[in-house]
Amino acid sequence: MWAVEVRDVVRFFDTDGVEHKALVTAVHGTPTDEFKPCVNLVYVASEEDKKDPYGRQLLRASSVAHARQTRLRGYSYLLMSED
Repeated sequence: MWAVEVRDVVRFFDTDGVEHKALVTAVHGTPTDEFKPCVNLVYVASEEDKKDPYGRQLLRASSVAHARQTRLRGYSYLLMSED
């Protein structure tokens, strides 16, 4: 059965279509084989100049749709096991 949970690592595609590994921080709904819920994510900035005292900045994305449940080219996610 298809599932996504808090603490899972997923492939996040930002609004430019750039892929990032991201950590799921919230799941909005109960996943089923037909319904892939939106998630909230945190990921590390790709740009080396985006730093803070702790290292590279952490960025957040909220209400990110599963790539197969949206028409958007970016701002979506896939499980690491999905193509």
